Amino acid sequence: EGHMLLFDRTPGVLWEQKHSTALSRMVPINPGVGDVVNNVILHLLKWRYRPQRRGASWAVSINNGRHSIARLLKDSPSLKLQVAMLVQEEYPLARRNAVVETGLPPATLPEQCPFTDDQILSDYWPD
Repeated sequence: EGHMLLFDRTPGVLWEQKHSTALSRMVPINPGVGDVVNNVILHLLKWRYRPQRRGASWAVSINNGRHSIARLLKDSPSLKLQVAMLVQEEYPLARRNAVVETGLPPATLPEQCPFTDDQILSDYWPD
């Protein structure tokens, strides 16, 4: 079954068109994926830039987010490109939230996401 990603004009909404021999239909992809990506990035930023505050709850948030994304990718491997786009889309908000939650000056955190897509999705833990 072939897959093609289509974007709705509504920000954050993605549709995956599944083609079959009998029928083409539009299947909504969970729009909460961006929130999950955002949350993983937020906690990775806190993990890297506030190492003295690392705790189990941050690790659990990262692990749960990665697990949720992995489940989606298992069901639809074609979404890996969407995750890469979401990293770029979600990083500015994750960065702002990390500044608020950590109290660090904004200049402490890089303007561009310091983590690769593979680092966000894998068992990578920043030093």
